[in-house]
Amino acid sequence: KMQRMQVMRSAAMELYEFVVKNKEFIAMVLAVALGQMVQIRAMNSFSKTKHWREVSKKVRQARDDKEHISLQKASAIAKEDIDSITKMSIRELKLSMHNGEVTCEKIMLCFIRKSREIGLYRCNALAQEMYDEAWSSAKKLDQSGLLRTTPIDDEKLPLLGIPLSVKDSIEQKGAACTCGVANRSEKQLENDGLLIELLRKAGAIPFVRTNVPQMLMMTETENLIFGRTINPWNKERTPGGSSGGEGALISARGSVLGIGSDIGGSLRIPSHFCGIVAFKPTPERITSKGLCIPRKGNKSGQKIIKAVAGPMANSVQDCEIMMRAINGPNISNLDPYVPPIEWDSKLANEGPGRPIKLCMIKTDRFFKPCKTVERALGMAAKALKDKGHQIFEVDCPDFATGFEICKLYYGQMAADGNMKGFVDGLEGEKLIGQYKRLKFFADLPNFIRSLLSKVLRLLGHVRHSNLIELSRNGGTNVRQYWSYVADHFEIREKYSDFMQKNSFDGIVMPPAALCAMPHMASKDLTPICSYMFLANILHFPAGVVPVTKVRADEQSYFDDSDLPLDQRCMLAKKARQAMVGSEGMPCGVQILTMPWKDELCMFAMKELEDGLKEGDGRENFIPSIADFR
Repeated sequence: KMQRMQVMRSAAMELYEFVVKNKEFIAMVLAVALGQMVQIRAMNSFSKTKHWREVSKKVRQARDDKEHISLQKASAIAKEDIDSITKMSIRELKLSMHNGEVTCEKIMLCFIRKSREIGLYRCNALAQEMYDEAWSSAKKLDQSGLLRTTPIDDEKLPLLGIPLSVKDSIEQKGAACTCGVANRSEKQLENDGLLIELLRKAGAIPFVRTNVPQMLMMTETENLIFGRTINPWNKERTPGGSSGGEGALISARGSVLGIGSDIGGSLRIPSHFCGIVAFKPTPERITSKGLCIPRKGNKSGQKIIKAVAGPMANSVQDCEIMMRAINGPNISNLDPYVPPIEWDSKLANEGPGRPIKLCMIKTDRFFKPCKTVERALGMAAKALKDKGHQIFEVDCPDFATGFEICKLYYGQMAADGNMKGFVDGLEGEKLIGQYKRLKFFADLPNFIRSLLSKVLRLLGHVRHSNLIELSRNGGTNVRQYWSYVADHFEIREKYSDFMQKNSFDGIVMPPAALCAMPHMASKDLTPICSYMFLANILHFPAGVVPVTKVRADEQSYFDDSDLPLDQRCMLAKKARQAMVGSEGMPCGVQILTMPWKDELCMFAMKELEDGLKEGDGRENFIPSIADFR
């Protein structure tokens, strides 16, 4: 044993002497080797990026070059007819078809032409066009005679003959679920997912698929394949994300009804930014079969915060009609993980037979809402009170401020560290610019992260200090992750106790701190959506209803002197910049109710919408771009 130790000591000394004598040569060899490794990695990265750019260009060109016979047919329809038909509600469209005033074919052709000329050419909201297939289905439906013989309110066919736009990430036969990622763009699906299957059975006719952000996790809509989607109210601003293509297309009246999804506001952000209605159900209330997961292998280990599909339209009534279709009587037979709770249209439309009691939370104490959002909340309170309902202004509970909600949301969603799920899912494609700052902070060495967090806090940047500490280079350890999960379920229990103790039926609150942001602003201002995250953490159903628009004297954000100490930071400066030039942008209000009380949430949304219509100064939420004449 002693001999072995002496041999090892002797070998170590010889190696040390060799290194000392040849340190310059060794350093040169290591530098060359390291340089070659970096060069090889850079070449591989460049090669993959170039490949995915070429794939994206090919897919986009194929979409744009595809000839649609239906478009030629649609060109013969008078613009006045297109303008009037595409501004009808679902009920108005069904009534017109039922009475023989217009055919399903003509309705479909109107939406086909408008979605192409405004949805694609003006807003860049489209990912894939299924025009001829939809046109053929519409003609067959006309020939069947069902439109004339089926009652308007038929329970089995609530969407008979209605054109449907579909978010790119929802599975549909013959389409690619790209999720804004190039490596998925050439993979055509052989079958519909269950969500589209249910909508087809209800009579809907999918005719177009809409654009999404890369990897579905951004508050604006842009990707390498189809580019950037424009807000129909202002070309310099984003329609939001991730259902941004839906938001833009529906707002521009290029679609009457769309289906999107939501894991952090992806239905409600575009609704708020574009002036339309959206509804996020309780996650377990409807099936998730048919929702693509934007990760490698179409799977993710993050299951606490759940994605859920939901309707987007220009009225609460139209959203309610879709809920009948995807939450029908036999849903638990098709998906055993969905409880057998059929949608109650009577409750959704007529309410519980008593005034509802709602609390209003004006700020989450993390990001003070802008002046327009504050005014919208006042308008919403008045409209609901005028309808006979009770509104009580309350402070945000201490256990569920925006600081706590963001900690739980970002802590769990970023637990894999270094945006690993994103990077793996991209397979060599570069992250778009909106993610680059997020990636920089995700890759910070942990000792630097802790130091930077302390420095930022000392400088008064409390929100950034908190956010930087939430993710870890290399991923969150099991103990910390379990701590996030435990805190998550504790907040859910405390919030339900708070609601039940005060007999509140629901919550009225901001959808976000600002209205639609300029393009690229999301790289800094995603935290304005802390108000959205609450419903995803609590698993509450939630919806957004448009209320007003930004006035000329509201194109600013608060000075530091008007903000709490912990909000006087660079985020406030970015918010001030984002509000400049925002005149005329839509602004909504968000309503939440307890889990499984989806119909009650829809009723509260309907009452708000009706109250605004009945009040003075009802605003028009049709952007000028939607006028086809």
